[in-house]
Parts: sequence; structure tokens; C-alpha cells
Amino acid sequence: MQDSSPVFLRGGGETGEQLRARDWTKSPLGPATAWPAQLGTLVSVMLGSSQAMHIVWGASRILLYNDAQARLLGPLHPAALGTPLGQVWSQAEQALLDHDEAGSGFRPRVGLPADSPRSSTSCDLTYHPVPDEQGRVLGFFCSRLEPVRSALAMIDAGERQFQALAQAIPALVWTCSADGLLGWCNDRFCDYAGLERERLLDEGWADLVHPDDLPAVVRDWHEALERREPYQSRARLRRADGVYRCHLGRGVPLLGERGEVIRWVGANTDIEELKLAEEQLRELADGLEQRFAARTAEYDRVWRNSRDLLIVVGLDGIYRAANPAWQTILGYAPEEVVGHRFDEFIVPEDLELTHAAHARAVTSLQLTNLEKRYRHKDGSLRWISWSTSTEGDCVYGYGRDVTAEKEQALALRQAEDQLRQAQKMEAVGQLTGGIAHDFNNLLGGILGSLELLQLRIAQGRTEQAERYCKMAIGSGQRAAALIHRLLAFARRQPLDPHPVDVARLLEDMADLLRRTLGPAHRLEIAAAADLWITRCDPNGLENTLLNLVINARDAMPGGGTLRLEAGNVAAGALGKADIDPGDYVWLSVSDSGIGMSREILERVLEPFFTTKAPGQGTGLGLPMVYGFAKQSQGHLRLASEPGHGTRVTLYLPRFIGEPEEQATSRIEAARHDGRKTVLIVEDDAVIRELVAEVLQDLGYRTLTATDGPSGLEILRSDSPLDLLVSDIGLPGFDGHRLADLARELMPALKVLFITGYADDAVGSGGFLGPGMELITKPFDMGDLTAKVQGLTHSR
Repeated sequence: MQDSSPVFLRGGGETGEQLRARDWTKSPLGPATAWPAQLGTLVSVMLGSSQAMHIVWGASRILLYNDAQARLLGPLHPAALGTPLGQVWSQAEQALLDHDEAGSGFRPRVGLPADSPRSSTSCDLTYHPVPDEQGRVLGFFCSRLEPVRSALAMIDAGERQFQALAQAIPALVWTCSADGLLGWCNDRFCDYAGLERERLLDEGWADLVHPDDLPAVVRDWHEALERREPYQSRARLRRADGVYRCHLGRGVPLLGERGEVIRWVGANTDIEELKLAEEQLRELADGLEQRFAARTAEYDRVWRNSRDLLIVVGLDGIYRAANPAWQTILGYAPEEVVGHRFDEFIVPEDLELTHAAHARAVTSLQLTNLEKRYRHKDGSLRWISWSTSTEGDCVYGYGRDVTAEKEQALALRQAEDQLRQAQKMEAVGQLTGGIAHDFNNLLGGILGSLELLQLRIAQGRTEQAERYCKMAIGSGQRAAALIHRLLAFARRQPLDPHPVDVARLLEDMADLLRRTLGPAHRLEIAAAADLWITRCDPNGLENTLLNLVINARDAMPGGGTLRLEAGNVAAGALGKADIDPGDYVWLSVSDSGIGMSREILERVLEPFFTTKAPGQGTGLGLPMVYGFAKQSQGHLRLASEPGHGTRVTLYLPRFIGEPEEQATSRIEAARHDGRKTVLIVEDDAVIRELVAEVLQDLGYRTLTATDGPSGLEILRSDSPLDLLVSDIGLPGFDGHRLADLARELMPALKVLFITGYADDAVGSGGFLGPGMELITKPFDMGDLTAKVQGLTHSR
């Protein structure tokens, strides 16, 4: 798997692995991807060095270090990594506090931490402050940690002790005579030169020095010998593989009784990484913007080695400088970019965005994460995410190649879309399968009864005709109930919302619910004294309650307690992201039954999913309840645990106002005297003829139309009308529009709407207008009679 950590965290051995594995989001440093460029550069230098180095960063003085420093800390590692310096190394913390010259480096001498293996050893630290563009110190970089040793003390301890110590030192340790002849060196020196000790002593150290550096080394040696002072010189030494690396050579003269030099003891330390770090620190101190403006970026190591795009763009949109990463990422050498406009490399579809972004950038706005598509030299596309800042007449940009991330995100979205589509198809298959199964049963009852009825009539055996009719009607009624449940689940059932007093509704339904439960179950009802009025379809709420009570009864086969509760919940008290803010009336049904497992609870709202035995349930009860709640602008909550019962809670929106009187008795049909005229507008011929025939039997005069325009034509005639019976879904224009036009012509005209499916069956306001009623297909002819009689007899 490709390492997703920042480039500057690569390598570094065991300590590097711990830096990459650490979750920095909760650290004062923040996530590693957001570390400042200065810190990233220093971390890269530190991890690549074999010398002990560390970084102290930020106001909390967070400590970062490499493997060589970890060995000095001993048991304090790895706990010390990423912690404040004062908690690990108090003397170093105090040295930083005592230093008051923010812009200069300094070399304090401190003891190693108390719990480290060499706590009694003092060392010289070389600290470099790291400033930002305004000169504020962001942190400190310790480029050198040098234990303080006494050459004379080692000599006094004996040559054997000295050599044992010298073998353990991670440097090229040597001794030589007063005139400079190499007398002894440690194994590390031999390994570095690739020579046996005897051969190295014969050839001498001068053969390892780069020819260009040898004159300066000889000069420094003679000056130290003449003054009898410690020797120090920088030079490139040839490694066994022929590569020259920069070393710092230091020698201490051992003086005789008369002050003459009798021997030199010294060491050469590999400072190649330190030299690079010093160069990078100088570059950072000068400021990236100034180096770009001075056209020195091509000589800047950070500029050349960056794996991301770096650019300098003039206010005219022409590239003034581009780093070598352009060739790696986009295939263009820097000289092919400089002098060209930025929009020459961008796909045409992103040009407008690019020009707008450049216009914002030149107004000194800092842009971040601006993603644009670029043309690679081979014709392919690359996504580049840009961050910019403006200084003077230049815009400085940093661009990261995010093509792989875009492709991964696209692949993930496509996989998610495919998964969602598969889930949809599975749900559709389950739904259609359930509908087909139940409707085949119902159609079997209807068609079978009618076929037998037809056969018996043909045989002249009509004594069972009424029985077959009742069987067909019963199956048809069950089919209508199934359709009603499906529409409720789909939130498409025609509702007639009114203000509802839930407390009164519970009181009115108490006897019915007790009879439904039976003697083995106890019913408890508790409604808040100040219960608000809600707004919903009263019949729909009654059916919902009855469904929930039946489910609760079936969940308590051995008897139990069912509790109905109702109360108020103020806006914002629910604290649920998926619930719209507002005041609600809540109504809960709780049982003491067998409960449901988490797996069943997650599927219980799926259509046709049921835990009941075959033939005992359609699996549409709770989906219908859920659909009713959502269609009423409410919500549904389920809570259940195996062995501890189930609680279903409905949240219905509060209504400000008074409840309406709800008719509870059905108006009996009575033959009319024939003076009333009804216009029936219905596009289905069978329903249109049936309705007309029923009303004619009652004594009404009927007129019929098949669509909205023909109905309007009759309304505009001279025929007096007492009632308009209209389907909502009409050809031409719908029943709502027809009713509005009719009332413009006859303001007192009563209207009865017929519908079997409705997104907005009752109009935009959520209520039927005065003198209007609604009846849902398929309807009982007795219900139709009651509605018509109620409207034509009301004033």
C-alpha cells in the first residue's frame, strides 16, 4: 500500500516510524499534513542524519528527535517524543528560557536528562532559532549535540580505555604524532576508508582528503601546530565507494611538561547532513518569496527537490519561474513553462475558474485547495490543488498532484452508487414480490367467487349467489385495505388533515381498543392534562393506533400490559438531526411483550417484512404507520429489546387553534325528491356509471363528463347544479382546478372529491375548503351515499 504520510516524514528508522504512526491531530502541532514548511524541512533533515539532532517547536516547545538522539535518551524514549521539552530535559528548557536574542544561534552547555543512561555527561548544544516571515521565532533546531570530553583524562585512564572508548564513538577517531603522522585510528575510520588499519597508517590521512580541500587542511594543521591550539578544519573525505562526504576534523594537542606537543587526539565527524541543514536554514531565513523574486529558486535545494509544483506568476498571468517538479508531474521542463501564460496548460472547461482565481490572488488574497485540471504533455489530464500567496507584483503558488485521490474518490462514489442501486433493486424486488403474492390471493378469491356465481346463475342454482357475492366483496375490501397500506407506506395515501384533540380521540377509542386486546391484556392510557392540538387525518390516526395496538397484542401472546401515553415536546427538545424543528404532540404505544433484536429492529419498517407466521400478517403495518407519520409532517421512533417489550412513538406537528367537531355517525341514505342535480366528472367509465346509477336510485338527477374541459363546459351551461362530484386526477386539468373554476361560476356549489392516489389531494393549504369533502377509492357505496346526502342537505 502506498505511504500516505507527508514526504518529510519518510525514512528515519525506528523513530521515523513512530513519527508517522503518531496521531498528531490532538497535539499542539496539529495534523502532520498541516505542519509549516519550515518544520517539514527540518524534520526531513533530522530524520536523514546519523547525528543526534532534535527540534523544539511552538509555544508548547514540543520535542521531536531522531534515532541518534533517542539512543541518548534511553528509557525516556519513546514517551518523550512529541511532549513538551520541559517535561523531558529541564536543563535544555532553562537554556532556551535564558536565551534572549531571538535572531541568533547559541551554544549552551547542559547535562543530559536525569533518567538517561549518561545523565552525568554534559554536552554542548548548537541551537538555531527558526523565524517566520515576520521574524517571530517558531522554534529551535539543535543541529549538533557534542558531549564534553577531556582528552587528557582519557589518556590518563590508559591507552586501552581510550581505544575502547574510541571504538564506541560514532565518528572517525584518530591519534597522530606531533608532526602529523597517523598513529592509530578506530575501526569506524578503517571501515569508512575501506582499508586495513596498517595500510591506512602507512598511506596516511592526506590520501583520503579531496584534492581541492587538501591545501586548506594542511594550512589549518600547521597553524594549530604552531600555536599549540586545538585543530579544526572542514574537508571532504573519500568513502570506500569513492563518494566524498563533508567532515569536520577536530584535534586536541597533548602537551609535555615543557609545553611541547607530544601527541594529537582527534576525530572526524560526518557533517554532510548538517551542511545541508545549515544551507536550508539560511534559505528559510532569507524567505522563499525573496529567493523566488531574485530568480535564485533554481539553485535552491528545496526548490529543486520539491515533489510538488512551485511557481512564481506575474500579475499579468505569465510564469516567471517553475521548479523541476513540472517535468515529473506534467511532463514540461521548467524552461517550457517560464514565459508562458498560466492558462496555456489548463483544460478549456476550467479556464473561467482559473481566471477568476488569478484575479482573486492578485488582490493579495490567499487561496487554498483550488483544484484545476491541467494537460500533461502526453495529452492526459492531471488534477492539481493550488495554494497561493501574493507578495509585491508576484503570486507564489504551491500545487499538489491530487489526481490519484480524485480517481480513488470517483471509484468510491461509483462503487457506492452501484451498491445503492443494488439495494434499491433488491427492495423493489421484495416489494413487487410481496404485492404479487398478496394480490394473487385476493384476485383468486374475487375471480373464483365471480366464476362460481356466473356458473350457478347459468345452472339456475341461485340459492348461493349472495354467498359468492359476499366472498368477492370481502376479497375486494381486503385488496382495498392492502392498497391503502401501500399508499400509506409510500406517503401517497389521500389524507384529509384536520385539527385533532388526541386526548379526546384516545378517550373515544378506549372501549374499541380494550375489545381488540381481549381480557388477557391490560390497557393503560395516560395523556398530559395540557395536551396540545395536533393536525392530521383523524381516520388515518385511528387506523395507525389500531395497527400499533394489534401489533402490541400479537407481541404479548401470554397476556401483558399495553400503555398508551401522550404528551407535548417543545421545539428543539428532541435534538435529532433528522427531525424538523418545531413543537410536536407525541403519542406512544408501549407493550411488555417479547421485544425485537437489533437485526429485526433495523428491518421492521421494510414493506412485507414480518416476523409473523405465513398468512398472519402482510408486513405492511409498521411501514403504513411510518408513511402516515412522514406524510403528516411528523416522525416515528422505535425502541425495543428482546424480553423487554417495544415502544413506538409518533411525533405529530402541533396545531394552534381549536379542534373541530368530528362526525361519528353515518348519514343514512334516503331517496331524494329529484329536485337536486349532481355533476359527476370521472374518466373511468365503470366508476362513472356506478356512481351515477347509485345517485339516480336515490332520486338525484345526474349529469356526467369524462374530463376537466367537458365538465367545465357543462358548468358553464344553464343547468342548475347542487353538487360537483369530481375525480382529482382528470385529463385536461385536475379536479382542484375544475372546482376552483366551478366556484367562480357558482360560489355556493358543494364539491365531493374522489381520489385513489394523491401527492397533494387536499390542496396546497393542507385542508379542504368549506363545503368540500373527500372520499377515497375504492369506496363503499354506502359511504358515497352518506357523503352526498351530507353535502346536499347542509347549508
